[in-house]
Amino acid sequence: MEDFDKTPYIKLLKKAESFKNEGKFLFDENREEYCKLLSYGILLESQIYYNRKDDYLSLIEDYRRGTIDAVVFRLAFLKMYREDTLKRI
Repeated sequence: MEDFDKTPYIKLLKKAESFKNEGKFLFDENREEYCKLLSYGILLESQIYYNRKDDYLSLIEDYRRGTIDAVVFRLAFLKMYREDTLKRI
């Protein structure tokens, strides 16, 4: 994701926050910018999970081989997912 230019995304985030502080929504004011903001967010979120794909696949493989049971798999998966989700914030 080295080609991702964060500058427009940050500007849109600030603009959306400014509208929110005024009791307005970017969606209502400029739907094109709102859609761009959503697209940037989706790109970033996808990249976060993609960066750990090997960890997720390894966990799935351990479960498939029977190295870990369903409870351990679920706990480990949810722990990774929570960690990745916190990176978005």
